[in-house]
Amino acid sequence: NAILGACATLLIFLPLLRYMVDDPQMFWYRVTTRSLENGNTLPGESWRIFWDNVKNALLMFNYKGDPVPSNSIPFTPFLGLVSGGLFVLGTVYILWRLLKWRDRRSIYVLVTIFVLLLPSILSLEFPGENPSRVRTGGVIPWAMLVAALPLWLVWQQLQTNWKRAGKWMVGLGTAVLFLLAFRDNYNYYFVRYDTHYHNSLWNTSEIGAAARGWANSVGDMEHVYHVPYPYWVDTRLIGIYAGAIPWENSIPDFDAALPQQIIDPAPKLYILHLLDTEHQERLQLTYPQGWFERYESAVPTKDFMLFFVPPR
Repeated sequence: NAILGACATLLIFLPLLRYMVDDPQMFWYRVTTRSLENGNTLPGESWRIFWDNVKNALLMFNYKGDPVPSNSIPFTPFLGLVSGGLFVLGTVYILWRLLKWRDRRSIYVLVTIFVLLLPSILSLEFPGENPSRVRTGGVIPWAMLVAALPLWLVWQQLQTNWKRAGKWMVGLGTAVLFLLAFRDNYNYYFVRYDTHYHNSLWNTSEIGAAARGWANSVGDMEHVYHVPYPYWVDTRLIGIYAGAIPWENSIPDFDAALPQQIIDPAPKLYILHLLDTEHQERLQLTYPQGWFERYESAVPTKDFMLFFVPPR
């Protein structure tokens, strides 16, 4: 089975293997820029960072999770209230089996979980990125396996002592836990995380939709311009949501770009941050015939300005 599994894994990996051979620098880029010094100084001794990362990765299941706001509500545990509690009980049971019976399967499970956490643990140059929900995705089935062990153990005990009643007791208990987990996870993902996500990230989808609507009705994407603002949206994302890839019509240097754009008689659309009054005034002085429109976002704090310039 191990040989068959290895062969199947190799077949699946073949496309990436070819890319690794053709362009090893890009293939290993993410690993080398996170795990090695790569010309930069590590924020501490490597062995201390490593073991600190190990500790943080082990605590991610039910204590303190991912700091990245796009991945989850920052620092919330990866597992819910019910699954997190079951995971602790399952871990205790595995350690007990290992210490009492020298159970090899327990070693396999613990080693596998540790290895699957390494993509996050080895972020030595940027330890603040650990633990990462993205890099620890491979551990999900094993975490669920450990969380299921207490239920299996209770099932075994009840089956031994109360064969008939045990089935109903386990079924009822599992149903109650499932309902509690469902309510907890639903509230976390569809209520709390949804609110957090929309409040934390910029509404590039709305900006892209506005740009695409204007391009389809009045002008074209070539004459849609994004005026950058500190800590605002990524110009490339606007193009992606507008269906114009690649599109990077940003204006980093207003003084250099505006004289060339004035000559062009085509209609234009400028996208600006709501608080960017300096460039709003410049545009109004440059195009006195143009007008502003405030786009009201579905999230109250994410409104932005559109400046329309009619054709000449």
